[in-house]
Amino acid sequence: DGAEKTLIGAVESVLRVTIVVFGSIFIADALSFDLTTMVAGLGITGLALALAAKDSIANIFGAVTVLLDRPFRVGDWVMVSGAEGEVINISLRTTLLRTSLDTIVSIPNANLTSKPIENFGKRRWRRFQPVISLDLDSDPDAVQNFANGVEDLIRNDENTMKEDASWAKVSSIAKDSIEVSCNIYWDVKGGADERDARQSFLLNVARLAKENSIEFYEPRVRNQRTSN
Repeated sequence: DGAEKTLIGAVESVLRVTIVVFGSIFIADALSFDLTTMVAGLGITGLALALAAKDSIANIFGAVTVLLDRPFRVGDWVMVSGAEGEVINISLRTTLLRTSLDTIVSIPNANLTSKPIENFGKRRWRRFQPVISLDLDSDPDAVQNFANGVEDLIRNDENTMKEDASWAKVSSIAKDSIEVSCNIYWDVKGGADERDARQSFLLNVARLAKENSIEFYEPRVRNQRTSN
């Protein structure tokens, strides 16, 4: 799963760095280089190397922070520094996102410790707030029955949660239409389930409007009536 992929990616990165470091030491020893002199030289130039590698060090600490705090894991859909996509890999230096356009965005891990991260994968519920525009000439009693029926659809839906905060009410009477606003909280697992829930709800709303002889607001029809 996502947690295992995240951990495996981190372990692979650490192993690569370890192999390079120890491999360099073994090769130097095999070639009879004076390691003591090399270590002394590194001590003299260590500060310069640290300054030159500060970005890389910051990225490594960023990766450690991500692995410890776990604001996201591989497979989550996140938004970071203006980039949005699915996390496909977390390494010591960068985190890779696959966007909705199927492109790859590489984000330095240092940015993950200083930028806000929006994780859509950790949502406990999905909120849907459609506004249904009805023809201004609709019968008020029919509109009320329609709004009550829509609210019943919401409350009787098996996906609905937070029922006290889920409703459908006439919110305004505009110049050309009557507005019915809805506030819905659904307990669905992913995007596909959310799309199915929306489709089912909207089609039931259309059936309910037909049962109450209510027409939805259509600007072209309204303009034709006004001109006539």
